[in-house]
Amino acid sequence: PITDPVFAVTAGDATNAQALANSLEQNRSFAATRSLNSLSTSLTSYATLFLSASARTVAEYEETYTGQLGLQKELEARSSAVSGVDIEQEMANLVLLENAYNAAARVVKVTSDMFEKLESIV
Repeated sequence: PITDPVFAVTAGDATNAQALANSLEQNRSFAATRSLNSLSTSLTSYATLFLSASARTVAEYEETYTGQLGLQKELEARSSAVSGVDIEQEMANLVLLENAYNAAARVVKVTSDMFEKLESIV
């Protein structure tokens, strides 16, 4: 008969876990980066500083992006006001003219066909 394996948790040696925890808290030297000066601190503190600096950088980029987007919209509005041309309105007018041209071409074709029939009758 097959039996399920039995797992047991026993008291063990925590030396490796303690060594890992200690190494995370030991001061180390870190070189300067774009957003952090060189410093000597623990790995956990450095990670906290790094994430904080990264969040500040992202916030600055988002603020710059928002400002640039607003500037772009303002410049588009000014350009449209100065030129007096609304691209969407001009496209709508172009579609209307194209449809009118197609209709006129059909009328000319029908008229030409009618004249050919009339000519062949006479």
